[in-house]
Order: sequence, then structure tokens, then C-alpha cells
Amino acid sequence: MYQCNFCKRYFSRKQDLTQHCHQLHSYTDHSRTLNWVQDQQSSSNNNIRQKTIDNNVWNEIEGLDIFLQMTSGDDKQNNEKLDLNNAADVPIAFNEYTSFQNYDYTDYDISEYHEITQSQESKSISSKASSEDFCGVSLADAYKDLNNDSELTLWPSETYKEFMMAVTQYHLSDAASDSMLRILKKHCTDQLSGSTRKGRTFIYNMDVKGLQFKEKELLTFEEEIYKLHYRPIYDAIKSLVSNSDLSKDFLFNYEEQWEYGLDGSLVRVYSEQNTADWWRERYNPFSKILAFMIYIDGTTLDTLWRKSEYPIFLTLGNIPNLRLNLPDSKVLIGFLPHLTTRDNKLRNSKEFKQKQRDLKHRALKYLLGPLLKEDDLRNHENMQEAIASHNAENCSIHEYDNFFWNFRMMNIYDAAALDRMHLQEIGLFPYMLDYTRDMLMYQYGNRIISKMDNRLATITRFNNLRILKKGYQQGTKFTGGEMRDVMKIIVFVLDELYTTDNKINQNQTDSNLYTIASCKNLIICYIKFIKMYITSRKKKFNEDDLKIFEREIIDWSNDFVNIFAQFSPSGLQLPKLHMWIYHTIHTIRRYGSLNGLTTDTYETLHKNWVKNPYRMSNKKNTHNQMLKT
Repeated sequence: MYQCNFCKRYFSRKQDLTQHCHQLHSYTDHSRTLNWVQDQQSSSNNNIRQKTIDNNVWNEIEGLDIFLQMTSGDDKQNNEKLDLNNAADVPIAFNEYTSFQNYDYTDYDISEYHEITQSQESKSISSKASSEDFCGVSLADAYKDLNNDSELTLWPSETYKEFMMAVTQYHLSDAASDSMLRILKKHCTDQLSGSTRKGRTFIYNMDVKGLQFKEKELLTFEEEIYKLHYRPIYDAIKSLVSNSDLSKDFLFNYEEQWEYGLDGSLVRVYSEQNTADWWRERYNPFSKILAFMIYIDGTTLDTLWRKSEYPIFLTLGNIPNLRLNLPDSKVLIGFLPHLTTRDNKLRNSKEFKQKQRDLKHRALKYLLGPLLKEDDLRNHENMQEAIASHNAENCSIHEYDNFFWNFRMMNIYDAAALDRMHLQEIGLFPYMLDYTRDMLMYQYGNRIISKMDNRLATITRFNNLRILKKGYQQGTKFTGGEMRDVMKIIVFVLDELYTTDNKINQNQTDSNLYTIASCKNLIICYIKFIKMYITSRKKKFNEDDLKIFEREIIDWSNDFVNIFAQFSPSGLQLPKLHMWIYHTIHTIRRYGSLNGLTTDTYETLHKNWVKNPYRMSNKKNTHNQMLKT
């Protein structure tokens, strides 16, 4: 039997498989298909061969051995020339030593501020990337890693290994693990650890190649050293590329998809990232594109919302969307430091916020620096022109060094794509619920609000449907999954919720301030939102679909503004609403279906990599404990 490497269908003959690939997967290289068929045929024989990592990308490079001999000797010399802390930075128009104008600071406050501004010179914090982070990043090293057997870590016994894997996977406490360990020792003769704590120490001391987290001091402020805890980005990329379950489905070639539209003409289709415009602009038949995506979002560590962290995850745009939304397609590469102060006056100043951005850019420069071949700072043309012409304030540009301007092939203002979960599930939809409750409270009083919460709490149970037992409480943070479940039942909750007879007594002046929508119009607005949300979850869009989707966005936004603008303090001047209306269609054309940009999976990763390890720590020096858990 022969299995298609792309859609997993089985065929009894090699000719059938080849014909299938030509018809349905014509965008792939013919040589790649034939090589794979030959591998399948040879593997069906009785010959037993040593298992190696196979990556067809390397098979397509002609004369690779000669190239490796030419380049391997030059890697060390090239790395020594790489300097990511070039002194010739872009001139910054903002004067770091400008005194505070809005506050009457004491001498102590000013000295604290100068401690920030002079930290680059006096408290030393070079953002220069470590030379160790460049080791093993050449083509020769990558080829060697892919074809050599992985180094095995020796355990005292297989039982010892399985026991510690279970302890780590299920986050067992030392007390519970020691009890299990005593039972194992009574019935097992294999060598085991004296205690669970010793077993954890054994794991911590393992020298696993590519899995070491490092730390770099970035800033000293208020007697606290801010550090970047990170994993070298090349090691993180290698861990994804060397995962055979992921790499076998990688998308490297640009695939321009077409299908017949409503009028019978051919129209473009946007689905995976390799079908979008940005891939077409950068695609070269003589090279391969490796698209990496970085996700940063804050998450709370305790139930009191007092402690939070900002984990940084990395994934690859070459992974198909269905596979991309699984947890093992992302890797944790570090924690973004966040500058804090107890001084309320300093916290609200423009200069302090500027230094917060400085700390973040310093961390990102150190983390992403190895991706740059050189450090000749070049700003994006429009941003540089605005700063040079002193129009930065009019263009809402911070006159500050932006590290992402170093990437010549990327416009950071275009590459920062929107995320559906933060815009819809925990963005615009909660806004609708909040404004709905404000409208009902103003016109009908607390009785209708209680009726709405009672309906949410007493809705008929259904499989996998989460119920808000206390109703929808404004100010409470809900997950994206909980908001999706509310979408499923909100129409039934609002059905005949109120009528004009429920109106409470108000004076004539107040009644003329707002126009209250009828229950029917309110339900229609929610139905339009749900239809729009369902459309946004499509796996692919053609041009006709995009036109329909754009009309749905406009129809819903018109109703949303007409009904709720009067209840918004800003008149619905919401960044999320602006992004959804004006940038969604452009994002799909540029980067493919929104399913490839969603961050639903990261909530699970926050639990596995951040929340649970923090709760298991002793709350002191938490970063080192969290990264080793």
C-alpha cells in the first residue's frame, strides 16, 4: 500500500499514487513525489535499514557536499564578525535627560529617573547577543543535526526514567511521589532514586542539547535586576524543524489557488499562509521560506491577579493550519521582562513608559538578534521620513529606536497581524454584552439584568456546553471558550427579554438622552455578529467569500454603532473595532485564513508552561523554577 504524503489517502499501485499527486497536488515538486514513492517502495522490502531523519528539502539541494566543505570552515570566522551592538544607532529625537514637567519631583525621584536613563552606560547592560547563541546555526550544522543520530541521555534504569517522566508530566508533589517511590522499591529491583527531589536534581543537571534556558541581565532599577530568561532562538527553531511529525507536512512552495466563483469566473483562494500575498512576494524557486511567528501575551499566575508574566512563544507559518493549532507546534522561548515601580508619580510619567518600551526592545533585540546577518540599522522608510520631518507626533509614532526596523525584508507595522480570539471572543463580543447591560440597566433597571443572568445560569444543559452559573458579571475576565459558549445561547437569552411595558419611570429629560433599541433589533445585531464570526472561522476564502465577509462586517458594525455608540464613553473609538473593520480582509489576503493566526492554543500553553509551574514553585526566584518544571 502507498500513502499520499499530503492528504494521507492510500493506493494499491504506485502509478495511482503518482497520478493522484499530479492531479490534486500539482503545486509540489515532481522530484519530491517520486523520491517519496521510491522510499515507500524500498521500505516495503525486507531490507532492514537504520532509521534516520528524512527531510526532502535537503535532497533537493544539488552539490550539497561540496557546499558544506566550502562553508563549514568559514562559520566561526563569520560569527566572530557578527556584532549586534553597533554603536552607530539611529539618532533619537527624544532627549533622555529632559526634566519632568508635570510633577514636582524631589531630588530622590530625579536620581531614580537618572538611574534608568543612565543604565545603558553605568549599569551595564549590553544587549549584544551571546556568541554561543550562534553556534550550530550554519547550513552544515543543520544538515549534520538532521542526519546524525540524536544523543541519548543515560538513565540509571528504564523504571527510573518512566517514574520521573510521570512525576514531571502530571506535576506530582514530592510527598506523593515519595510514597509511590517507596512502593516501587518493594517490588522492583531496578536502580531508583533515593527521593523525588534527587530525581528532579538529576533532570535539572542533564545537558540536553538545544533545551537549555539562559538568562541575561538587561537593566537595574530600584535595586532590582531585570533579566531576560530565554532559549536561543535557533535552538527553538531546530526543535520544530527536527520534529518529524511536524516537518513531514511543512509547506515550502508558494501555491496560488483558484476556484470558480459565483459568476463562473476563476477567483483567488486564500487558505494557508503559502497561498497568501506575502509568500508570493518573497518566494524564490531556488530557496525555501521558513516563516516564524512570535506570540507574546500577559497571563496571571495567581487567583488574586497580583502576579503576571509575559511568556514568548514561537511557531512556524510553514505548518498547516490544522496542525498549527495543536500545542506541540509551539515552543516557549522566554519571558519578556516588564519594568515596574512603586512610585505612583513616576509610574504615570511619559519618561517611565518610554523606559518600559526601552526594556522590551532591549530584550527583543537580544532574543531575535541572531536572526540578523549584520547590524546596519535601517528604519522603515515611512517611519524614518516622519521622524526626520518632525511629524512623528502627528503620525502617532514614538520617536524611539524600534529594533524591528533592523529586519529589512519585514515591515513590522504590517507583520503584526490581528488575532481573532482577542478581537472577537474576548474583545468585541464582551463589549456587546457590557453595552447591552448598560442599556438595559438605564432603561429597565436591575430587574431585567437579574432576569438575563438567571436565563444564562438556568439554560438547558448540553454536552460540552459550559454554563455561567452566576450569569455574566461585568468586570470578570472570561476565557475565549466560555465566550464561544455564550454565543451559542445568547439569542435564546435575549428572546423577549424586555418590552416597552418594562420601562421604569424616568423624567422626560433623561428619556431623551438615549435611544433604546427594541428587543428584536438587538437580537438581529447579535445574529449578524454570530454569522460574521462563523464566516471568520472558514478554512479558506476566495474573492467572492471575501466580498460576502466584508458585507457582513459592515452590516454588523453599522448596527453595533447605531445601538451602542451612545453608551460608550469614547463613542466606540475602540482599537479592536477599528482593526476588525478595516484590517481583517487585508490580513486574509496577505497572510491567509484567520485560522492560521488564532491564539486559542496559547491559553493551554499558558497553563502548562506558566501557571502550573508557578503554583508548584516556592514563589522565590520563580523564573528558574518555572523553566525547569
